Amino acid sequence: MTTIVLLVLVIALVGYIALVQPNRWRVPLHEALALLPSDDPDDLARADRLLGQAVAGGIRRRALGDARFAQAYVRARLGRYDPAMYGAAAASVADLVAADGYDRHTAYLDLWLQARLDQHDKVLDLFQQHRALLEERRPARLIAAIAALNKAVAHWRRREVEGALHYFDQLRELGELTDQIPAHVEDLQLVNGVQALFDGRAEDARRSFEGSLARAAHESRARDSRAEATLGLIACDWESGPLDELDRRLGQVLDELGPAKAGDEEAVALRAHAALLHVVSLLRRWREQGTPDPRELDARVERTLAADADLGDAHLIRGLIGYYFATGKDERDRAVAELERGVATAKGVTLREVLELVDKERELADEKGTVARYVGLVEEYLADPSVPARHRAELEAIRRLMEPFLDPAAVAADLRPHENLTAEEQRDRSRLLGVRVNRILYGKVRDLAGDPRLSEIKDLSGRRQQALTGFNESERELREIETPLLKATGLLLLPEDPHG
Repeated sequence: MTTIVLLVLVIALVGYIALVQPNRWRVPLHEALALLPSDDPDDLARADRLLGQAVAGGIRRRALGDARFAQAYVRARLGRYDPAMYGAAAASVADLVAADGYDRHTAYLDLWLQARLDQHDKVLDLFQQHRALLEERRPARLIAAIAALNKAVAHWRRREVEGALHYFDQLRELGELTDQIPAHVEDLQLVNGVQALFDGRAEDARRSFEGSLARAAHESRARDSRAEATLGLIACDWESGPLDELDRRLGQVLDELGPAKAGDEEAVALRAHAALLHVVSLLRRWREQGTPDPRELDARVERTLAADADLGDAHLIRGLIGYYFATGKDERDRAVAELERGVATAKGVTLREVLELVDKERELADEKGTVARYVGLVEEYLADPSVPARHRAELEAIRRLMEPFLDPAAVAADLRPHENLTAEEQRDRSRLLGVRVNRILYGKVRDLAGDPRLSEIKDLSGRRQQALTGFNESERELREIETPLLKATGLLLLPEDPHG
């Protein structure tokens, strides 16, 4: 009897294990799987509960992974209606991975969930760690690219250039969303280097330029980008680097650049300014080594103008060098003409000092204008009735000699009455006369250095100044100096052949 009872119990246990217990997880599992195609949140929530029952119901080991994956999938879909379910789904995936590790399906689901949770770092780490499982699926690459783009934008907004460029490089590596990379984004690294250089952070600047140089190979305009980065490194060495070596590197940059494509304004500007820097480098060598070669300066200036004919700075440098080192009037006139071209270009020189210099030289270059200013001064002087007759005759004789070279319309004389001038007014009149004589002779002083006539004028000017210092309300002493001063000035202005 005991044997029969034991046999019945064994049969019942086997039936429970084989039939009843499997039904505790198999039935809810099958019901849950049938609900998966539905988009109804209630159906999906019921499927989640059924899958929980199946997992808790002693599901077999080989089916447990499928049930856990299905539950994570259902919870991921429920996240559309309740974002908190994304976290629950990620926890389910973590349990599944802890038990069975990653396969291509769990890796993709985990990647998708981390993206929904805005865990961009986890997305990128997961993609890199399981690249072999994920990179063949374009949706996986897109998810990773979106995470990289979000990281890049965050760095960019914080002006963290290196970080932004790192993640833009990841976009290129993934081959996705590359159209979202800002045009010439690599310029940010160059700008960062330039800013560091201006701030005195030479090592930071060097790192930025070196990084830009390394990245240039990935760009569509690699040649120009290499040149820009190299110019940045040259700027880092500008203060302490060997002049000849810096000059050689600049020349090499220009040779490698070659001509710009028609219509590419950025390329034109790069070549023109690199060539202009090459001109400045030559001036530094001249200053240190004292071996100027005007032909080399001309060649470099012409190279700059060939790159951009509208760049007035090239004319400025050659014009100023020619002006201040001119050996005569002809060379100085050519230099002034060069400066005038620099002012007249589309990207012309706007330095106030240069504009004033050009205006003054234009005025002085007009011989008739110089004569007219002198005659105007003489007429004002003679309008004073206190000028003695003999002085008046001498100055009128000089004026008649000036007539062949005179444009009467250009004469501007102040002929107001001079009667009853106070002592202070007499001093002011004499001071002004001295100033105007100096201006009239401005162009002659440089050309006639050492001329005895010029020495006479300087002597008379000195005596006039001394007379002003001891002025005692008597005009006689001043008149005895001012008239010879005006006479000597007029004779200096006259050409050798007055009738030529």
